[in-house]
Amino acid sequence: ILGIVTTIYANPYASMSDMPVITIANNISHFFGILTEIVVWLGVFTTATTLMYTIANWFSEYFGNYYLICILIGIFSLLFSGVGFSNIISYFYPILGGVGAVFILFMSLTMRKNFGKPNIKKESKYVQKSQ
Repeated sequence: ILGIVTTIYANPYASMSDMPVITIANNISHFFGILTEIVVWLGVFTTATTLMYTIANWFSEYFGNYYLICILIGIFSLLFSGVGFSNIISYFYPILGGVGAVFILFMSLTMRKNFGKPNIKKESKYVQKSQ
């Protein structure tokens, strides 16, 4: 409720912006707007870096060349970013919501099927065996 009230008082057009938090911060002060932009950018950068590392690691297990995969992911990301933030959100949020609902359904069914059974984990190739 506080966020809605702040948005209305700070700038009634902030809800139409791609990044309403930055719009509100810019209305408070120019310095605060720049600081918010830096924090958001760092958040996006750290998330993208972590995800790129994870995806490249996974693909390199199947296709080899880790560095080539990193370059291809970077090129794909740059091309994909040209679509625009609001377009990406408007198309992918509903898709991810559906995928999340299916994931929760399957997890619930698996938990129900395995309820009361002992939890036996297979050894992972990433975990060293104790000697």
